[in-house]
Amino acid sequence: MTTRRLLGSAFWRLPTTGMSLGLALGALIGCVATACFELIYVFQLTFQFGLHFEPAWAITSVIGLVLGILIGAFVGACFGLAVGFIEAAALATVTRLLFFPLADEDRYRIVVRTLGVLVGIATPSTVLGLALSRSSTIFVSASKYPYAQTTVYDVLFTALFSVVFIVMPIVLAGAIGWWTSGWFANWYGDASVIAKPTPQAA
Repeated sequence: MTTRRLLGSAFWRLPTTGMSLGLALGALIGCVATACFELIYVFQLTFQFGLHFEPAWAITSVIGLVLGILIGAFVGACFGLAVGFIEAAALATVTRLLFFPLADEDRYRIVVRTLGVLVGIATPSTVLGLALSRSSTIFVSASKYPYAQTTVYDVLFTALFSVVFIVMPIVLAGAIGWWTSGWFANWYGDASVIAKPTPQAA
């Protein structure tokens, strides 16, 4: 095992794997989230406003579902790629400084998986924190309208928005970090020459 091989594998395999997982999971989240939003919207139009179902709603629902899948896949791939690059830098640094050559594989797996999960959680948390701090003025200004009435559908929209755009990205990014760091630990354990103490001559 050489430093060049370690860095090359980390900065090539981790970002691509993270991007692939983020692409698939983002598309799945986009599909489920869009379907739930559309279902709540149809219920609101039907029961709150007394409108009857129109065939055009089906067309717009399909278009929205496709857009939701594409947007979810794009955002998920971006998050996965970012997590992969940051994780590659962190794991390669820790591996080269503390576990080169590899002497304790079990300890290495624990350290690497913990670091991978922390990187996965910290990346979307930072991005979402910045985004929410920027958009806080929107929620403050919206609360100034005296004629706005909160309905059960508004509560459902808010709850679903919080789960889809705040909770799920953090959880899935942590899962991506856990899986990719575990894969990297397995690869490094198999590719390394584990240092063993030489037997002392009697």
